Amino acid sequence: MKDDIENIIKENRNLWNVNEPPEGHLERFKQKLDKQHQATKPKFHFLYGIAASVVICLVGTFLFISNQNRTMSLSEISPEYEQIESYYNQIINDKAQQLQNNSSTFYASYIEDNEAMERAYEMLQKELYRNPNNQFVIESMMANYKTRVNMLDNMNQKFEIINIAQK
Repeated sequence: MKDDIENIIKENRNLWNVNEPPEGHLERFKQKLDKQHQATKPKFHFLYGIAASVVICLVGTFLFISNQNRTMSLSEISPEYEQIESYYNQIINDKAQQLQNNSSTFYASYIEDNEAMERAYEMLQKELYRNPNNQFVIESMMANYKTRVNMLDNMNQKFEIINIAQK
C-alpha cells in the first residue's frame, strides 16, 4: 500500500510542483483583502468616536461637579475677615458649650436649627468661591454668624428664665 502511494506521487509529481497560482488569483486575493479592510475600517472610526465622546462627557461632568462643590471661607479673602471668622467661631463654640452644659433639651433644639444655618452657610461659601469679591455674599456670611450667636443667646436666656421661674 505504501509503495502504491509513493508510485502515484512520483508519477504525478508534475501536478504538485506547480509554482505559479492560476491566472487572476493574485488580483482576486487583493480584491478580497480590500473588501475586508473597507468593511472593518468604518467600524473602528465609529467606535473611536463613541469612546472619545464618552471620555469628553466624563471629564466635563467631573469638572462641573468638582467646581460645584468648591467652597471658599472668609479667611481666604483677607486677614481681617479671617479674624472676624475666628471671632464668631469662638463665640459660637463657647455659647453652644454653655447651652449644652445647661440644658440638653435646648442644646438638641439648637443642633437642629444650626444644621439649617450650616447648610445656608455652605451655599454662601460656594457662592463666594464663584464670586470672591461679592460684598453681598460676604455680608450674608457675617449675618449668618450673627444669627447663630443671637440664636444661642436667646436659647441661653430662655433657659435662665425657665430656671428662675422654677425656683
